[in-house]
Amino acid sequence: MNILGAIGQGGMQVADMTWSMRCRKEDIEHRKLEIEWRKYDIWCRWVDEQWHAMDEKAKQLEQIANLSALLAGFALIGMCEVNIPSTISGILLIAFGTTTAIAVALPISSMLSSCMVLVAVIKFDPKSPPHGCSDFMQFWTLHCEADWRFSFRCFNLSIGTFLILLGQVWHCIVT
Repeated sequence: MNILGAIGQGGMQVADMTWSMRCRKEDIEHRKLEIEWRKYDIWCRWVDEQWHAMDEKAKQLEQIANLSALLAGFALIGMCEVNIPSTISGILLIAFGTTTAIAVALPISSMLSSCMVLVAVIKFDPKSPPHGCSDFMQFWTLHCEADWRFSFRCFNLSIGTFLILLGQVWHCIVT
């Protein structure tokens, strides 16, 4: 019986060893899958961050374009609706016309520039960035930043010009 017990015990040890080798192999395969899942999760998070950055810049561009269009419309309406007295001097009339033209041209330039940059931002695909750009912020810096600065500068100048125009309208109404 001892021989049979030893054979049975040896067989159990072989079965245990086979079972633990099989479990170890499955564990290694599962760990490899976990590594791949983590890589994919990191990549998905990176893509989400790129989409959020794009969305933020797109909203900024939309708001500047909308506000610029409103400002240009108000300046244009101001020019059309003001009753300029016939006694106003020629210099003031030229200043009013010039200020109105600038107050309309600056926000329209800002709006058009913002819209063009917005098209570039919307067309950017973080899954396959254009050549030379590893992420959205690099794309923004290389291709869009200068145009955005021009657009924002035009918008800021148009606010001041619009306020000057309102002062001129007030002067026309008072005198």
